[in-house]
Amino acid sequence: MLELRFTNAAEQDLLRIAEFGRMRFGGSSVNVLIDRFEACFAQIREFPNLAPVSVVKGYRRSVVSGYSVYYRHDTEVIVIVRILGSEDPTNL
Repeated sequence: MLELRFTNAAEQDLLRIAEFGRMRFGGSSVNVLIDRFEACFAQIREFPNLAPVSVVKGYRRSVVSGYSVYYRHDTEVIVIVRILGSEDPTNL
């Protein structure tokens, strides 16, 4: 299975999403969202070409509960570049 890495920006995105969800909806809702992200990351590792290529710089895009997970991969590594809600993805 391919190695999965996160950019610093993607890590910050996840922290921001979790904090927003915790403040807005409570801890149990955030746990459900985190489980969905983890399932998405597992699917990306197993089937990296399943998601279509996005119009943004050729990254692939997978969607989790209204958030777009932008990633790229080569033969050995998948890099999660950003995880965005309604933000403009053209500046990845």
